[in-house]
Amino acid sequence: MMVCFLLSLTDFFDGYFARKYHQETKLGKWLDPIADKCFVGAVLGTLAMLGRISLTWVCMIMAREVIVTFFRWIGRNRGFSVPVLFIGRLKTTFQYTYIMYVVGVPWGISTDLETSIGLLILAVMGLASLVSGIVYSVYFVHQWYLHSRR
Repeated sequence: MMVCFLLSLTDFFDGYFARKYHQETKLGKWLDPIADKCFVGAVLGTLAMLGRISLTWVCMIMAREVIVTFFRWIGRNRGFSVPVLFIGRLKTTFQYTYIMYVVGVPWGISTDLETSIGLLILAVMGLASLVSGIVYSVYFVHQWYLHSRR
């Protein structure tokens, strides 16, 4: 759990300090979300193999991640960017919260309350993934339309 917590903290602070001190780079803007997706995918995949989360949830969440990454790649090649939006940061926060919660609850000895809390966090994480995927899709289509008219 500590490793997950430290990784989420470093993810937050590297972005915070880069923005605060105007040290953002195009490469950093591209790689940071990919690193987040790799971390989340690896942990959720491991949790699925251990039976702590349904593979269906993992596939839905990772499908959204792949689609948004594809939007960013296409946008970059077409001359526009798909920036990280607040809803995307919120989604990542819920993903990290869920991961830390599930990793922190001892396997097989969770109470009904702990199970309910875990399911609530999972539902909010799933909803945030769905809503952010829709927001990014609308943003991408809008940018595509604007750039195709030029």
